[in-house]
Amino acid sequence: MGDRMMLRLGERASTDGVIQTGHTILRLSTITGETVHAEAINGGGVIEVEITVQALTSSLARIAHIIEVGWSDDP
Repeated sequence: MGDRMMLRLGERASTDGVIQTGHTILRLSTITGETVHAEAINGGGVIEVEITVQALTSSLARIAHIIEVGWSDDP
């Protein structure tokens, strides 16, 4: 957390983060503010994203976990 990654045109975000510099169009079905979700594909210019979660707790990891173990209201 706190590290930064650079995303160029066509590259996928490896974890969640918040855009710090640059402008782009992210290919996502839903997006809130400037949040970048893991596996988002950069469809515009170069951006710098501050990482806000560990890869193991990213939105993609949570979805994968739900698929692996099935949906449950229990933690």
